[in-house]
Amino acid sequence: KLGKPQEAILQCIEAAQKNPRFSNTYTNWGNALVCQGKIEEALSKYSQALALNPHDSDALNNWGFILYKQGKHQEAIAKYAKAVYLNPNCWLAYTNWGILLANRGRYEEAYSKFAKAVEINPNYILAYSSWGDSLLCQGNYQQAISKYAKIIELDPKCVQTYNNWGYALYH
Repeated sequence: KLGKPQEAILQCIEAAQKNPRFSNTYTNWGNALVCQGKIEEALSKYSQALALNPHDSDALNNWGFILYKQGKHQEAIAKYAKAVYLNPNCWLAYTNWGILLANRGRYEEAYSKFAKAVEINPNYILAYSSWGDSLLCQGNYQQAISKYAKIIELDPKCVQTYNNWGYALYH
């Protein structure tokens, strides 16, 4: 991460001037605006992306994430559901949907979303981490450890995972 959202926005403006019909430009522009905390402007860019390409699962996923953060959970679920309907390989939407469900105490539903995310992208640590943490919350320590073991296999330097694994072991 370079942490230069304003520079990213300038590149998006340039891209939009060169090809105003390229929907990914507006999705990326929206992401840069989110980094700046300009949520309403970001939603406007996601809306532009979807107007150009109604199948833009990234824009739907990102919009869903904003709705989730705003506490609009049913609306967020609708965006995630549409994203994975349009793009069954949208592992980010499955992961975000799972996180939302787990945070609402709907663990069994969340597990199926995390499972789908790692089926699509078996190297996505956040899906394993969220799945493991959800299992830990439910007291499923051995299953949580299996998710943490996968994370360590992927990233042996992931300190938080060792911590969570240790927590599971002494419970």
